[in-house]
Amino acid sequence: GYSTDLLRIINGKSAMLGRYPHQVSIQRMNWHTCGGRLRVVTGVIDRAQSNFTNTFRVSMVYYHRYFRPQPPANDIAILKLSRQIPFNDYQRPIKLPTQNTQSRVEVTVTGWGRGYHDNRRRKQMRYLQKLNMITVSLRVCQYIYGRVITPRQLCAKGAPGSGMCIGDSGGPLTHNDEIVGIASWVEIGDGLPCAKASPDVFTRVYAYLPWINDVLSLSHQKSR
Repeated sequence: GYSTDLLRIINGKSAMLGRYPHQVSIQRMNWHTCGGRLRVVTGVIDRAQSNFTNTFRVSMVYYHRYFRPQPPANDIAILKLSRQIPFNDYQRPIKLPTQNTQSRVEVTVTGWGRGYHDNRRRKQMRYLQKLNMITVSLRVCQYIYGRVITPRQLCAKGAPGSGMCIGDSGGPLTHNDEIVGIASWVEIGDGLPCAKASPDVFTRVYAYLPWINDVLSLSHQKSR
């Protein structure tokens, strides 16, 4: 089966302060989440440390009109904030991809991980986690998962015993300071909820550049 309840990183490493200034925590009632009444917290690396953080209320969510939950497809949304984010060393945007991501490319996924497989232990990791992965070709990913994988998705694998796990979806997959993927789903079953031998699946950002530009243009027009 599939789990879209991401992003918890298994066997990742703690990130350095300021290394991933594009990372945000989407929260509901001070808890990292992906639903409910949302707010965006920037500059977060230590979930207990607020010296470098700012909080922004989400005023609008733009969902892809053809989003499908099972099997996941067009798993992408854009959040409009109530005010502009002031950029500094700890919070700044990441670039959109300038070209399509090929196979066998080293990428990095970040998020707040549980760091273990046990599905009964729900406490989140305190520090932002990072994990290096290698992208997998569309042909190989379709061989593993079948035709649920489309060219609008991107597959990647970590080292044995590492990968994404249960948590909140939407975490960034980056390469050369560009966001190339958005955490979407992992395979579950056989007693282990995550970090199996199969690749993890991401929304391929490059495939959605026209949609992203259309939404940004529409949002800009409404703000006038």
